[in-house]
Amino acid sequence: MQEFNFADNLHIWDTLLSDPDGPQETQLRVCCVMLILIRRRLLAGDITSNLKLLQNYPPTNISHLLYVANKLRNLG
Repeated sequence: MQEFNFADNLHIWDTLLSDPDGPQETQLRVCCVMLILIRRRLLAGDITSNLKLLQNYPPTNISHLLYVANKLRNLG
C-alpha cells in the first residue's frame, strides 16, 4: 500500500480516532472505499496485475475517500 503524505495521514488518523463507531469500523469502510475506487481496474486485471495494483495503490484524493467512507456508514 502506498505511503500517504503527512497531511493525508493526519486526516486519516483524525477520522479513525474521532469516529463514534470506533477505529475498526472506520478502517473497514476506508478499505472498502479504496477497493471501490479501483474496482474497474481490479475486474479487468489478472491476479498478478491486481496484486501489483493493491501493493502500489494509485494516488487518490483522501478527502473524497473519507467522504465516501462516511457515506457508507450512513447506508448501514
